[in-house]
Amino acid sequence: MRERRLARSSLSSSKSNVNKVGGPKGNPVAATINLTGPTDTQTVYTPTGGFSLMRVCVSPSNGGVRLDAGGFGSIAVVGMSGTPLCQEFLPDGVFILPGSAISCSISGEGATGYFCMISGVVQQ
Repeated sequence: MRERRLARSSLSSSKSNVNKVGGPKGNPVAATINLTGPTDTQTVYTPTGGFSLMRVCVSPSNGGVRLDAGGFGSIAVVGMSGTPLCQEFLPDGVFILPGSAISCSISGEGATGYFCMISGVVQQ
Protein backbone atom coordinates (compact mmCIF):
# COMPACT_ATOMS: atom_id res chain seq x y z
CA MET A 1 0.00 0.00 0.00
CA ARG A 2 1.30 3.41 -0.92
CA GLU A 3 -0.17 6.51 0.70
CA ARG A 4 0.39 10.02 -0.53
CA ARG A 5 -0.61 13.25 1.13
CA LEU A 6 -1.76 15.78 -1.44
CA ALA A 7 -0.52 19.35 -1.51
CA ARG A 8 -2.84 22.03 -0.16
CA SER A 9 -3.02 25.65 -1.20
CA SER A 10 -4.64 28.70 0.30
CA LEU A 11 -6.11 31.70 -1.47
CA SER A 12 -7.54 34.90 -0.10
CA SER A 13 -10.01 37.28 -1.65
CA SER A 14 -12.13 40.23 -0.66
CA LYS A 15 -15.28 38.46 -1.90
CA SER A 16 -16.68 36.22 0.81
CA ASN A 17 -17.69 33.23 -1.31
CA VAL A 18 -15.08 33.21 -4.07
CA ASN A 19 -12.88 30.44 -2.63
CA LYS A 20 -15.42 28.34 -0.78
CA VAL A 21 -15.37 24.76 -1.97
CA GLY A 22 -18.02 22.21 -1.08
CA GLY A 23 -17.28 18.85 0.40
CA PRO A 24 -15.65 17.65 3.59
CA LYS A 25 -12.83 19.51 5.35
CA GLY A 26 -9.65 17.76 6.46
CA ASN A 27 -6.42 16.27 5.13
CA PRO A 28 -6.47 14.95 1.55
CA VAL A 29 -5.22 11.37 1.08
CA ALA A 30 -4.64 9.15 -1.95
CA ALA A 31 -3.68 5.46 -1.80
CA THR A 32 -2.99 2.87 -4.52
CA ILE A 33 -2.61 -0.90 -4.54
CA ASN A 34 -1.87 -3.48 -7.24
CA LEU A 35 -4.08 -6.52 -7.74
CA THR A 36 -2.48 -9.65 -9.15
CA GLY A 37 -5.43 -11.31 -10.87
CA PRO A 38 -8.85 -12.95 -10.55
CA THR A 39 -10.22 -13.20 -7.00
CA ASP A 40 -7.35 -11.11 -5.54
CA THR A 41 -8.41 -8.80 -2.69
CA GLN A 42 -6.10 -6.16 -1.18
CA THR A 43 -6.57 -3.49 1.47
CA VAL A 44 -5.89 -0.13 -0.14
CA TYR A 45 -6.29 2.10 2.94
CA THR A 46 -7.36 1.96 6.58
CA PRO A 47 -8.23 5.44 7.88
CA THR A 48 -7.13 6.50 11.35
CA GLY A 49 -9.93 9.07 11.52
CA GLY A 50 -13.29 9.49 9.85
CA PHE A 51 -12.71 9.30 6.10
CA SER A 52 -14.77 10.75 3.26
CA LEU A 53 -14.11 8.62 0.19
CA MET A 54 -14.36 10.97 -2.77
CA ARG A 55 -13.09 8.95 -5.76
CA VAL A 56 -11.99 5.52 -6.91
CA CYS A 57 -10.11 4.81 -10.15
CA VAL A 58 -9.16 1.37 -11.47
CA SER A 59 -7.68 -0.31 -14.51
CA PRO A 60 -10.14 -2.02 -16.88
CA SER A 61 -11.30 -5.53 -15.96
CA ASN A 62 -13.84 -7.86 -17.58
CA GLY A 63 -15.90 -8.10 -14.38
CA GLY A 64 -14.75 -4.80 -12.86
CA VAL A 65 -12.96 -3.99 -9.64
CA ARG A 66 -15.10 -4.09 -6.49
CA LEU A 67 -14.60 -1.53 -3.71
CA ASP A 68 -15.63 -2.49 -0.15
CA ALA A 69 -15.22 -1.10 3.36
CA GLY A 70 -15.23 -3.07 6.61
CA GLY A 71 -18.49 -2.57 8.49
CA PHE A 72 -20.02 -0.90 5.44
CA GLY A 73 -19.98 -3.52 2.70
CA SER A 74 -19.83 -3.06 -1.04
CA ILE A 75 -19.49 0.55 -2.23
CA ALA A 76 -19.06 0.23 -6.00
CA VAL A 77 -17.93 -1.92 -8.92
CA VAL A 78 -15.88 0.15 -11.35
CA GLY A 79 -14.03 -0.51 -14.60
CA MET A 80 -16.24 -3.17 -16.20
CA SER A 81 -16.01 -3.34 -19.96
CA GLY A 82 -17.69 -0.27 -21.47
CA THR A 83 -17.98 1.64 -18.18
CA PRO A 84 -15.92 4.53 -16.74
CA LEU A 85 -12.65 3.72 -14.98
CA CYS A 86 -13.29 6.28 -12.23
CA GLN A 87 -16.28 6.97 -10.01
CA GLU A 88 -16.72 10.08 -7.89
CA PHE A 89 -18.87 10.32 -4.78
CA LEU A 90 -19.83 13.99 -4.78
CA PRO A 91 -20.46 16.35 -3.10
CA ASP A 92 -19.53 14.95 0.34
CA GLY A 93 -18.22 11.46 -0.40
CA VAL A 94 -18.98 8.15 1.29
CA PHE A 95 -18.18 8.35 5.01
CA ILE A 96 -16.01 5.49 6.29
CA LEU A 97 -15.54 4.98 10.05
CA PRO A 98 -12.03 5.09 11.56
CA GLY A 99 -10.28 1.73 11.40
CA SER A 100 -12.55 0.33 8.65
CA ALA A 101 -10.31 -1.24 6.01
CA ILE A 102 -11.10 -0.14 2.46
CA SER A 103 -10.35 -2.94 -0.02
CA CYS A 104 -10.39 -3.59 -3.74
CA SER A 105 -10.95 -6.95 -5.40
CA ILE A 106 -11.23 -8.30 -8.92
CA SER A 107 -14.84 -9.20 -9.78
CA GLY A 108 -14.50 -11.87 -12.43
CA GLU A 109 -12.02 -13.33 -14.84
CA GLY A 110 -9.08 -11.37 -16.11
CA ALA A 111 -5.35 -11.15 -16.59
CA THR A 112 -2.83 -9.76 -14.11
CA GLY A 113 -1.61 -6.27 -13.34
CA TYR A 114 -4.66 -4.34 -12.15
CA PHE A 115 -4.55 -1.27 -9.94
CA CYS A 116 -7.02 0.42 -7.62
CA MET A 117 -6.60 4.02 -6.43
CA ILE A 118 -8.77 5.88 -3.93
CA SER A 119 -8.72 9.46 -2.79
CA GLY A 120 -10.59 11.32 -0.13
CA VAL A 121 -10.33 13.39 3.02
CA VAL A 122 -9.45 12.32 6.55
CA GLN A 123 -11.66 14.43 8.80
CA GLN A 124 -10.00 16.68 11.36
